[in-house]
Amino acid sequence: MKNPFSEPSSSERIAEDRLYEKIGGELAIGQLDKAAQARAIQDGGNDAGAVKKAYIKHRFSQLQAEQKDADKIAAQKHEEELAAREILPNISTSIKKGAMREPDSKLGLYVIVAAMLLVGLIKLAFFS
Repeated sequence: MKNPFSEPSSSERIAEDRLYEKIGGELAIGQLDKAAQARAIQDGGNDAGAVKKAYIKHRFSQLQAEQKDADKIAAQKHEEELAAREILPNISTSIKKGAMREPDSKLGLYVIVAAMLLVGLIKLAFFS
């Protein structure tokens, strides 16, 4: 578990700064997230400064959660791509070794001819 009192790494600090920049942009143009705004009003009441501070806090948490979800999805996709890279060479090797090969089309023809002969023999035996 991450120590809440430890300083964030430089990459974490940069990621946090990007989130704060996004929030600052939202505040500057007045395009606020409705859920974060409602939570901020609930927390801040009639004090505009407290509402703004609460909005930043809630919106930051919200954006951080979204980023974690996006990172998790990207990591899963990366793992799937790595797994696919491992599987494809194995399939190619198996095909080259003959373990997996195209079905023999002549075999299917032989099965059909044998079935037709068997039906003919049955008709001959029972209906003549």
